[in-house]
Amino acid sequence: MDPADVQSYRPIFNLLVVSKLLQWLMARQLLDYLNKSGLLLWHQSTYRISHSTQTAVLKVLSDILIAIDTGDLPALVLLDRLAAIDTRDHNILIRCL
Repeated sequence: MDPADVQSYRPIFNLLVVSKLLQWLMARQLLDYLNKSGLLLWHQSTYRISHSTQTAVLKVLSDILIAIDTGDLPALVLLDRLAAIDTRDHNILIRCL
C-alpha cells in the first residue's frame, strides 16, 4: 500500500468503544432498576456506587470490633467456593447436572 495514496486508507471504526458504551448504559439501567425495586441488599458492596472491597472489609472489621466491645466472641469464616468445587469428583457433578 502506498502511504501517499488516499485510497490506501480506510475508515476506522472503534467497535470496542461502542460496545463499552452499550455495556455501561445497560449496567446503569439495570442498577437503577435494582435500586428502585429494593432488590439489592443494604450491605452488598458489588456493583454499587461508593462501595468497594475496601468498604466491605471495613464493615467486617467494624462488626468484629463492635462484637469485642460488647463482650461477644466474634468468629470469621471464609470459604473459597472454587476450591470446594475442585475437591469434588467431577464425574458426580456432571451426572448431577
